[in-house]
Amino acid sequence: IQTALRRPALKHVHHLRIADLVVDIESRSTLRGDRWIDLSTREFDLLATLVRRPKRVFTREELLDLVWGIDRDVSPATVETYISYLRAKVDRAPDPRLIHTVRGVGYTIREPR
Repeated sequence: IQTALRRPALKHVHHLRIADLVVDIESRSTLRGDRWIDLSTREFDLLATLVRRPKRVFTREELLDLVWGIDRDVSPATVETYISYLRAKVDRAPDPRLIHTVRGVGYTIREPR
């Protein structure tokens, strides 16, 4: 027990940030600039998955496994649908786009250039 107590505590990240987008994991809320974004459970889980690993390109299958689980009954087209929902809510003009498609591979989130 003493050995376990001497180990450094794991740092729990409650707020994820990319550019002006803040995703609060604990309260499951999302803020872009000064605008609150209302997301469904799946939309939030998909966005949080992308924001946890910015610049990483996720395939549709990876996103299905991570967000919908391995015992899912949905097609890869479902990911495309939910990405379009996220883009409509997160990447509204005049904000710079954060969610990007990598042709032939999948999706990523990254800071604007």
